[in-house]
Amino acid sequence: MLGRVKLGKNGPMISRMGFGCMGMSGDYEADRNDNESIITIQTALKAGVNFFDTADVYGNGHSENLLGNALAESLKRNRKSIVIATKCGFVPTSGGGFYIDASPEHIKKSCENSLTRLKIDYIDIYYLHRLPAGGKEVLQKSLDALILLLQAGKIKHVGLSEADAESIRFTHQYLKSKGFPDAFVAVQSEFSIFVQEPLKNNVLATCRELGLSFIPFSPLCRGMLTEKMHTEIKFDKGDFRLELPMFQGENFKANLTIRDKLVKFSESKGCTLPQLGLAWLLSQNGNVVPIPGTKYVTNLMNNLKALNIHLTSEDLKLIQQIIMPGAVQGLRYPSHMFKLQNIRPAADPEFFAPQIQSKL
Repeated sequence: MLGRVKLGKNGPMISRMGFGCMGMSGDYEADRNDNESIITIQTALKAGVNFFDTADVYGNGHSENLLGNALAESLKRNRKSIVIATKCGFVPTSGGGFYIDASPEHIKKSCENSLTRLKIDYIDIYYLHRLPAGGKEVLQKSLDALILLLQAGKIKHVGLSEADAESIRFTHQYLKSKGFPDAFVAVQSEFSIFVQEPLKNNVLATCRELGLSFIPFSPLCRGMLTEKMHTEIKFDKGDFRLELPMFQGENFKANLTIRDKLVKFSESKGCTLPQLGLAWLLSQNGNVVPIPGTKYVTNLMNNLKALNIHLTSEDLKLIQQIIMPGAVQGLRYPSHMFKLQNIRPAADPEFFAPQIQSKL
């Protein structure tokens, strides 16, 4: 049995490490192997993982269907023992793009569709996948829609993904003022040794202060923190990483140099690079619950061993010396994608686009 921590202050008990399902739906490697993915999900559950994270946009519903099928029998036997998180707000377009829709109508419809695909009566934690443009007044309308779902028993808790500290505080206070002080339990953002924005933009500190769980997605930096990444790697057509600056050209080569230094450090600790990356996250605070994803049982079991690795304060200092300020090359998204997602890059504090394509 893996260790357990509480989701937020008064949420359910979840495994110290969760399981992310995005990569099973073709966002990285083109091949989908649903049978293998189902075996991996079920193996994770048997190993003690009880916290599973997905979203309606992953594979345009494929991920939720897959997770629902993989856990169907276990959910029938003991629904309360499994914690399922999913998200709404990303809307794919026919041209391969997307926009953000956090309108009450979309939230309600998305929730019903997710419940159907997941084959469950309620969602344990329902995230706004990205914040709507327009400030607090617009966010308030989205939160009102989530409150209606809470009242109807369709969802048990609320989360935000890629939210800034101010929006996190507003959401916490607003739900409290509406009689739901324990509903808001988690914030999810990209966080890894390579992407340390939550440490720099006060998001992680704000979550700690408010008693919220912090859920790092892409904890292995979309594969950068694995030994399989190399300069001659050929990403499949449609692989999400083809669009990301940190995986392009000279940026990629520079980042692999850093990765190689981390490999040597992991070897000195007697662990693999992915284990080092996950142990680094686990060392940040007890409220940090990473959700690495994989299609393969071997990788799953390797990742879980990170729970047994202890990094000393000296280890953490040495890692930060490898990841010196400015060492990582290339932003995690191209500029237009930051704008579409309503995210301000940490490297550009003045960045903001009020004309973002967003519906409400």
